[in-house]
Amino acid sequence: MRGSRCDYRSRYHERVSRGPCFIACLLSVWGSARLAAAPGADFQAALAALQHGDAVTAELKARAELAAHPDEPEATALLGIALRHQKKSVEADAVFERLATATENDAKLSAAIGIQLAQAGEFASAETFLTHALAPDPANFELQYQLGVVAMRAGHNERAREVLEKALGSQPRSVDVLYALAFVDHALRQNEAAVRLLAEASRLAPQRADIQKLLGMTTSDLLAYEDSSAAWERYMKLAPEDDTGRRERGFAKTNMKQAEGMADLEWFVSRHPDDPTGLFELGVAQGVSDPDQAIATLTKALHLRPDFADAHAARGALEYQQNNADAALADLEFAASKQPDSALVLDHLGQTYLLLDRPKDAVPVLLRAAELAPSDAKTQLHAANALAQTGDKEQSKTYMSRYKQLGGVAAVPARGVLEYLNQTPDEQRAEYRARIEKAIAEHPDDAAMQVNYLKLSIADGHIPQATAAARKIIALKPGAILLTDAGRAMLAAHQYPAAKELLEQAAASDGATGLDLDLASALFHTTGAAAGLQQLNKVSASARRGDYYALRARMLPPADAIATMKQALQIEPRRADLYWQAAALMVTNRRSADALQLLSAPSVPDAPEIAAMRALLLDLTAKTADARKLLADARRRWPEAAPVWLAQASIEAAHGLTAQAKKSGATAARLGAHGAAADPRTLLLRAEPAAW
Repeated sequence: MRGSRCDYRSRYHERVSRGPCFIACLLSVWGSARLAAAPGADFQAALAALQHGDAVTAELKARAELAAHPDEPEATALLGIALRHQKKSVEADAVFERLATATENDAKLSAAIGIQLAQAGEFASAETFLTHALAPDPANFELQYQLGVVAMRAGHNERAREVLEKALGSQPRSVDVLYALAFVDHALRQNEAAVRLLAEASRLAPQRADIQKLLGMTTSDLLAYEDSSAAWERYMKLAPEDDTGRRERGFAKTNMKQAEGMADLEWFVSRHPDDPTGLFELGVAQGVSDPDQAIATLTKALHLRPDFADAHAARGALEYQQNNADAALADLEFAASKQPDSALVLDHLGQTYLLLDRPKDAVPVLLRAAELAPSDAKTQLHAANALAQTGDKEQSKTYMSRYKQLGGVAAVPARGVLEYLNQTPDEQRAEYRARIEKAIAEHPDDAAMQVNYLKLSIADGHIPQATAAARKIIALKPGAILLTDAGRAMLAAHQYPAAKELLEQAAASDGATGLDLDLASALFHTTGAAAGLQQLNKVSASARRGDYYALRARMLPPADAIATMKQALQIEPRRADLYWQAAALMVTNRRSADALQLLSAPSVPDAPEIAAMRALLLDLTAKTADARKLLADARRRWPEAAPVWLAQASIEAAHGLTAQAKKSGATAARLGAHGAAADPRTLLLRAEPAAW
């Protein structure tokens, strides 16, 4: 089994240490400087008990300290940590919640407690305190960085990315922020973004081993094994005591068909025979030439780590290749249960079901694989074959059509990714444009290249060039996939006539699915509401989700539009954007009170944009004091959220507080708000969807 066909990502998780519980650091901080009064004997005893791992005694002493000094923040935090170490999570959560409430208006104290809790490994609680600390000064770089790292360590990667991106905007040359943000992007599988950040971090700090380690991991995930091997070479020089560098260099080299890669892996396993990751990587490498030996090696890895999903997936794939379907099935079903979004694992599992003459079991698995890998020709073919075996010839034709469209596209191994991503955005764009223009000059009838040129022209703002490319694509009459891609690009660029032609041609092609909403939008903007609604009526009742009703609402008179948005909310009650659009419609039709009632319902998602709109509605309905109270709470909870600061600026401006409004507007701009300086209220209350 070729390593380059693997997308086994969980094997990387053990490489990034989450670190121990930082009790030693906690003792150092609290031992050197107290926030309040000098520590009592019970406090010191509680610290000492934690240092020796005696959480029971630590709890007793912390409670004694609090009996003498009620509500002392350090002792309260210490009690929460002691409870957590005893797995008394409910009690610990209650302690931290009380402490957060008591200190939320004291930014300095919240910052100190947040940092101390982070050092003790209490990342989720630390996130709350650091969020409070950031509220009065949302552009504070140090707090942004600390909060971003803590959110990352708490596993809240989306939140971490939001905060760290703000910090990077303030200090784009901060190596620590570049690394932390790359770590988050890697965790979110945004590996190209991670590599860009790491390339810059590596340039600024070439002696940092952790940067090279993460760079080796991310480039490997991108299948850019030359870059990965080079990164691990640099890591080995910076951290020669860590044998994993040689292990990972070996894995990269085996994927490049270099014999020294196998030598590296064999060397590592000889020194670390109980390392399941080393055995896994050696087994994958052996699978190319010796499947039986590879299965034996992977079995050793699974003896050491029975829940190793990647090893199950690799062994299952090899067993399938050896026609050992029963053995393959057990491995692949286990792997699929742990990695339900892995197209490769699902494809192998579906093929195994077919080998066992179980096509009805194979179909849903292979359809999911095809959905996850829409550009992989073989996956589409496997789905088509399974459907044909169950007698679903019409749907089989759809997937066979996709296979034929994709069948001539060969996968190109990623090479020189680091060099490319290390270029400036302008250099990357110029290189990409040159390659596209050269390909079109040599092959003017290549519809795929014309689609790439169309999208590039849109991105560069060259709409006439994009329109000309659309005309060429229509004349070439490619398959549904390329027509749909081009049509959606033109639709997003508000080039509705060209989008309509492309999408209509796509809808008439074999293999076209899921175009009704796109085509309805194009018809609405070119022909009128009646045509758009007629197209929407073709969507089956079972397929009508929130986006269907939101689009329909834009085509209807106000009263009907509001009722339609309520249908959208019934179907998808957790989507903040749908609540916002429904409320905006009500406001534009002078129903602000109804909008406020809608956004005050218990089912409304807890999101900063909802809080911002509620505050504006409260102000519009003469409840300014409530609006300011709501915004104060929102600023504490989401200090880096631009909509909250836009609402603040709008309310201040409406009440003649010009200086404060200017300051709040400037904060919103620093936090990424664009195009709202003149009239933030218009942005927040308009009925058209917008990017917050």
